[in-house]
Amino acid sequence: MEKELIVRPIQGEERETWDQLMAAHHYLGLKHLVGESIRYVALLNGQWVALLGWTSAAYKSGPRDHWIGWDEDTRHKRLKFLANNARYPNKNKIQTFQNKAA
Repeated sequence: MEKELIVRPIQGEERETWDQLMAAHHYLGLKHLVGESIRYVALLNGQWVALLGWTSAAYKSGPRDHWIGWDEDTRHKRLKFLANNARYPNKNKIQTFQNKAA
């Protein structure tokens, strides 16, 4: 049987389920996703197997800005193009699916 993996943004009616699963399966819980955010679900053969939460990038991060090579002016202009992976739990262990995140 071929495995089909789909990663997509959640739909409005899935928000409560996403929030409940995130609270139950992420070691930090759900809390609040700060700033602009988007929630994704990964489905394997129609089953929810992972959740992803993305938020606005932190306004200041010295190591990030240094690594990218940003000065203050460039950071102000380009920050809107970054996102922060705020949450990522695997809902369950999938022994037969190779190359997934741990």
